[in-house]
Amino acid sequence: MPNESWIDRFDKVVRRLNRDPGYREIALRRLLADVGPPSEYDLAAAIFERIQNGDLEAHYRVRSPETGAGLGEYADILEVPLEVRDPTSNLTFRLEPQRDIEVIYRRREAGHLRP
Repeated sequence: MPNESWIDRFDKVVRRLNRDPGYREIALRRLLADVGPPSEYDLAAAIFERIQNGDLEAHYRVRSPETGAGLGEYADILEVPLEVRDPTSNLTFRLEPQRDIEVIYRRREAGHLRP
């Protein structure tokens, strides 16, 4: 729809995550691009509300700076280690969050408890 608001686009993504079994997750970067919020703050507030309502879960995927391979995924940002061994490049590196951590969102799985 040409007059669709950013929050309508966001709601559509959340509905798709919760209804379409083939649509498992969306990365924050992709969500920003697809939804086009007026600011990152506005999108963060909408995401927070959906997490509180039980519609979404945030996950933190560690990626290799050398190869881009996924090296681990964590449900809590505090679980992400400071250093990671990358078996694809045989290197151990100190994480740089902006470069090495990808925030992704998924539907809340059955049986998962809210923190």
